[in-house]
Amino acid sequence: MNGFKALIPTIFLACSLQAQVAVQLERAAHEDSSYYDVFRLNNGKIWMGGEFGILKQLTGNTLEKIHIPNNGSNILKITQVGDEVYIAADHGTIYRYNLNTKQSVRKVFPGFENLCFYDILPDKDGKLIVCGGNSGIGKGNVRIPKGFIARIDAQLNEAPEIIWSNKFQFAWSLCRDEKGNIATAIFNGRNTRIIEISEQGKFETKATVKGLVHSLNLLQNKLMYAGTQSFRYKQNGTWGIVGDPASHRVIKNSGFISGLVGYNEMVIGYSQQGRVFNLQSNDQAVMLETPSGAVYEAVADAEGILFVGHGKSCFRLNLQSQ
Repeated sequence: MNGFKALIPTIFLACSLQAQVAVQLERAAHEDSSYYDVFRLNNGKIWMGGEFGILKQLTGNTLEKIHIPNNGSNILKITQVGDEVYIAADHGTIYRYNLNTKQSVRKVFPGFENLCFYDILPDKDGKLIVCGGNSGIGKGNVRIPKGFIARIDAQLNEAPEIIWSNKFQFAWSLCRDEKGNIATAIFNGRNTRIIEISEQGKFETKATVKGLVHSLNLLQNKLMYAGTQSFRYKQNGTWGIVGDPASHRVIKNSGFISGLVGYNEMVIGYSQQGRVFNLQSNDQAVMLETPSGAVYEAVADAEGILFVGHGKSCFRLNLQSQ
């Protein structure tokens, strides 16, 4: 399927956007693995990772496999520090890939074999902050969360330093906030606390949001969140601005809002039901309903927004304000 291109028919309801063209780079195949993250490197290349350790690079409209010492763990998040790319996975696994040498190493941390690193982000000291919990939770199964936040040295030589843990909560997302500090979303089964981790390592609650916050994003210099109203994640999605309770919105019948991406001064949300929204224009308007199923992550570039998701689907939308 590498390099495959096909136009997707675009169907619109009332909204303020139009998709000039939708190019599908890889078709959804339900029996195939899913992409869980997409990340644009500093050199402009785009990497996509997902189920069973699948990892590819997008160059133009061509997908190329990236070889790592894969142990079959699900890749959940990708980040970059200088020439090193760090790939967080479940089963206590992190990969480090050097862009210059093309060499990579795999580290499985003892004691974390049943846990997933659901998100990863470098801190100001050059260490890695990771968060997550029970790998079963990361796959949508019913498990005891066993949530944690930890620091890991960039060489992956030392055991993770746990800075927060709770057996009955799960830490879903990491993001830099307006101050440059790292914020995280911690779910207790009913509500989500959004926590700021200061440079001194102190934890401060920035907001409490009803339901599950799955993703944090800094857009328009505001920390925004996206998620779902309750455990019934296939029904209603939510989004809002941290610290502004009046901004909280419920998107009916969207499925959970997996995340947000900024594009042409717009905030675009994408959902578990494969729908894409211009959230600031009309909260109820479906901008585009794709044939690819659940959308898990997205990244914007000069050519539009690249979406990845269920069944190893990958497509790009070029959007324009009317």
